[in-house]
Amino acid sequence: MFDHSYVKGYGVDWDKIKAFVGTDDDKDRRIDLVMCRVMESVNHDHPVCSGHRLTDNKRFNIIPLAEEAFDDDLERLTEKEIPVPRYLLDLEVLLSGPEIFKFAAW
Repeated sequence: MFDHSYVKGYGVDWDKIKAFVGTDDDKDRRIDLVMCRVMESVNHDHPVCSGHRLTDNKRFNIIPLAEEAFDDDLERLTEKEIPVPRYLLDLEVLLSGPEIFKFAAW
């Protein structure tokens, strides 16, 4: 698969999901249900990976924009114009991005 230092995509945002379901309780089962729905809606062409946001090192499950959304060169990846898939636009209320993350693992 793609093993690179950086990935451009959306991070599944726990805090946005909590706000969406209207809770401050991290153990609220509705958070898990929404998280599962988000993950189920991910197009199989966009394998989910984990990584860290560059600005604050916060860990996310990341939905890459496309195969070309991985790179070892941060500047080159920043300059790449990669279209956002429509289904991700529909989920933006629950996601952070699109932005570049430090790739961590599959």
